[in-house]
Amino acid sequence: MLGSSSWESVRRNPNQVYTRDALITLPWEPAYYTRGQMKAEIRRPESDVMEAAVKALGLRELVHLLEGLLLEGGDVIPFGREGRR
Repeated sequence: MLGSSSWESVRRNPNQVYTRDALITLPWEPAYYTRGQMKAEIRRPESDVMEAAVKALGLRELVHLLEGLLLEGGDVIPFGREGRR
């Protein structure tokens, strides 16, 4: 269940539409996610909202980023060629 601060973030932040930035998944690992850590401070709470949603769906964290590292969906490009990922 989302806390009231997460709901407030959703209500105020129109960037919520860019969910791939806040939470990264890979097509070949559909049961796992990596939480985004965005540079823009206003966007950081988006990861809380997305993480709560995927945890409710049963997904598990694949990679936990250390504090201070940044990662957004645009930084990740799932790519496959000749059966290789």
